[in-house]
Amino acid sequence: MRESNVSLPRLILIGDRFTDRAVWDAILKVAEEVPWIHLRDHDADAAAFRSSAEELVERIRMLSPGTMISINGRLAVAEKLGVHYHVGSRGDSVETARKRLPIDAVIGFSAHYVTEAQQAIRDGADYVFFSPIFASPSKPGHVGVGLGELRTFTERVQDVPVFAVGGITPDRVPLCLEAGAYGVGVLSGILQKDDPEQAAIDFLAEL
Repeated sequence: MRESNVSLPRLILIGDRFTDRAVWDAILKVAEEVPWIHLRDHDADAAAFRSSAEELVERIRMLSPGTMISINGRLAVAEKLGVHYHVGSRGDSVETARKRLPIDAVIGFSAHYVTEAQQAIRDGADYVFFSPIFASPSKPGHVGVGLGELRTFTERVQDVPVFAVGGITPDRVPLCLEAGAYGVGVLSGILQKDDPEQAAIDFLAEL
C-alpha cells in the first residue's frame, strides 16, 4: 500500500445497478453519510453506464464534496471523471489502471483467493475485497466462506487493507474486524433498507 493511501475510510457503499433510478435515489439519500461510494453495474451497456455515472458523480459531489467515489470495472469512465477505480474479474486490470490513472488514485481488487489478492497487490492495488463472507442476496446459492476463512485471508494478506464483503450487517461488523478486516463493503445492508440513512449510521457506529 502506498503511503498516501494509509487512511482509507472503513465503510464502502457498493452501489450495484446504480443505473436503476431506484438505486440511484437510495445512493443519493446516503451520500452525505457514507464516506466512500462504489458505482457498479455489470449489466449496463457502455453508453448507459457512462452517462449515468457522469450525472450521478456530479450529484454526489454537489451533496458531499468529501465523499470518495470509485468506478467498478470501467476504467475509461473512472479516468474521464477523475475518480478512483475498482476491478475484479471484469474490466481493465490493476496493472493497466495503475499505468493510466494519477499516482494518487486509489485502486482496489475483488479477490476470492489469497494468490490473486497477492498478485493484485504486486500490480499496485491499494486494498482488496474478500467475499462473500456470509450468505448474500447478490450471490444467491452461496452460503459464504465464513469468518474462519476471512481470518486466514487477512493473516496472509497484510500489505493492504482487506474489506469484508457479502451479507454484512451492523452486528456482524465487530466479528469481521476481530477476524482481521480493515473495514466492510455493504450493498443491500444499506440500499435495500426502509431507512438507508439510519442503516449507514448504524454501520458507522460499529466501525
